[in-house]
Amino acid sequence: MADANTTTREQARITVTVNGVAYEGWQQSEVERNLEQLGGTFHIPVTLVPGNPPPIKRQDWVEVHIGTARVLSGFVLAAEPAYDRNNCSLRVVGRDRTADLVHSSAVHQGGQWRKVGLDRICKDILAPFGIPLVVATDLGEPILDFKLAHGEVALDALARAARLRGVLMTSDDAGRLVLTRAGAASFDGVIMRGQNVISMQGVGSDERRHSQYIVYGQANMLSLDFDTARTLKATSRDDEIERYLPLVINADGNVTQAELQALVDHTQRVRRGHALGLRYVVEGW
Repeated sequence: MADANTTTREQARITVTVNGVAYEGWQQSEVERNLEQLGGTFHIPVTLVPGNPPPIKRQDWVEVHIGTARVLSGFVLAAEPAYDRNNCSLRVVGRDRTADLVHSSAVHQGGQWRKVGLDRICKDILAPFGIPLVVATDLGEPILDFKLAHGEVALDALARAARLRGVLMTSDDAGRLVLTRAGAASFDGVIMRGQNVISMQGVGSDERRHSQYIVYGQANMLSLDFDTARTLKATSRDDEIERYLPLVINADGNVTQAELQALVDHTQRVRRGHALGLRYVVEGW
């Protein structure tokens, strides 16, 4: 029977697979993923035998495993050698494939969708990047009208559409874009004081919370000869904030009353969630 230390080491072992070849034995490593941000990253320096570097180069397909769990799929951004008088190493840096959406523009013929589901908008924006979509929650009614801003970044366009349905946008270990909601899935592991917790501290503040959130938008009303616009309004209260601290938000595009309400409720929940956090440092990963 393996001892606990051996089991922990195996569970924490990082394997980087580039073009089907697995590399292990890293002396130091950093892997980062965030539920609310696309594009997990990793930074790993590996000690080399001088003159014999591994065949890892920029733009190679890479997968990162911790133990048996895949945590990232994407591309190598840098594979740069470094040396001093005593050591020779290769610094390997990569990111999740969904990070391509962070800096690239959204391009779609016509730049506009009418009466389509959120998933259709996302699939059309993702298609040129070759990034699959996973829908893990109910997306609600079709979006009446959605337009791309000129030169808008793909991530910004996707996030703007997702907010109209109060949907959380994240990525999975295969580098796919996932539409979900907070609380849709639970963590299988255990965080327990006296066992695997090294330290804990509360994080966050009420700096970005408001007593009331007010969102304004416009709905186009089709008449016989021309279009007219009707102003819509939706509100959401945070009853834990007793002082008068309103926040007014202007929604983009042609929206419905239901979309405005989903947007304002989502904004209130997200800002409250960011204010009430706990940061744990635990054994292993």
